Amino acid sequence: MSLLDRLQTLCAEFPVPYEMLVMDHPALPTVTFLFRPIPGHDLVPVTSDS
Repeated sequence: MSLLDRLQTLCAEFPVPYEMLVMDHPALPTVTFLFRPIPGHDLVPVTSDS
């Protein structure tokens, strides 16, 4: 099972209204995983100001 498969499985197991975007762009050094809120949900992303 690849890392991508494991991440998608992990995302599916958590009831969080986020979708995973895989950014595989030539300008990026590695494959970047972005998590963004799915429109229509009321939950607000929590960010840590560390």
